This record gives sequence, C-alpha cells and structure tokens, in this order.
Amino acid sequence: MPVVIIGNKVFNPVTESPSQLIEKMLADIIHNILGGEYALTFSASSNLISVGDTIIGAISHTTALVTQVNIKTGSLALGNAYGTIRMRDLRGDFIQNEILKVDNINCATLAAGPRKHPVYGGLVNQVDYVSGGPETYPDAGDTVVSVRCSFNFIYPTQNNNPYV
Repeated sequence: MPVVIIGNKVFNPVTESPSQLIEKMLADIIHNILGGEYALTFSASSNLISVGDTIIGAISHTTALVTQVNIKTGSLALGNAYGTIRMRDLRGDFIQNEILKVDNINCATLAAGPRKHPVYGGLVNQVDYVSGGPETYPDAGDTVVSVRCSFNFIYPTQNNNPYV
C-alpha cells in the first residue's frame, strides 16, 4: 500500500535556512517511519523499567528509549519477571544475556534469542522508503517549506483473502 506523507513548516527566512529545514524534516519523517521500534525479550527483572526510560547495556553501552514494557510471566517482587521491552532510537547492539541498566541501576537481563527485531505494530510486515524531497521550495518572501515522502507498506495477504 503506497503512503505519502507531506510535512509543512513555517519558518523565519531571516534566521532559518529553508534547505536545512527541508533536510531536517525529511530526516525526521524517515526516522519516525523507518527508524523503527525494536523489541527485546528480558528475564530476571526485579526493577521496573518504565516508558520514557533510557536503557543502557552494561557491557555494550548500547542505549535505547523505552516505549513499552510487557511482563508476560513472573513478578518484579520475586525478581523473576519475564517479558518484552519495546524501544526506539536504538544506538548500538545489545549483547545476549547482557544486564540492562536505568540510571546506573540493574533492571533486567536480556534473554537468549534475537537481540533486536523491527516492530511495525501489528499488521504490516515491512515498510520501504520510496522517495522524498521538497514538495515546494520557497520563493523570496515565502515563509513555509514543504516536504513529501513516499513509503510502501507491505501487508501479508492470501489469494482471495486480503484480510489474512
């Protein structure tokens, strides 16, 4: 399914460069669509990791911003909670069985398995960037810049049943 996103921004032509704004807008849109959310499985958690926390790998020093925490089994009180952490802005690669820290406090241990995998929120299997650039470039005296980005959202389907 093709998706087009158009972003507009009012700017001050005296203090802001339209070219720089266009580049920043493109980068922000692409990052928010493709930058991805990742999921990691954790175990042995005794301290709650909360939405908005920045987690840090004790060995790899990888960082990420937590967007969701799901405890599937166990208990934080007993130190045996098991579940998943969804995150954005991943910087680096976590190491399997690495301890995760928040504010220099051990919070969880990564469980064995994939270190990271993209999460698209449910139905979409894949998102591809197609193109992007200025929708309009301001003339002298204009105060609005616009960018256009095209993406392709790929959904799983079966013959004669587009809802699977």
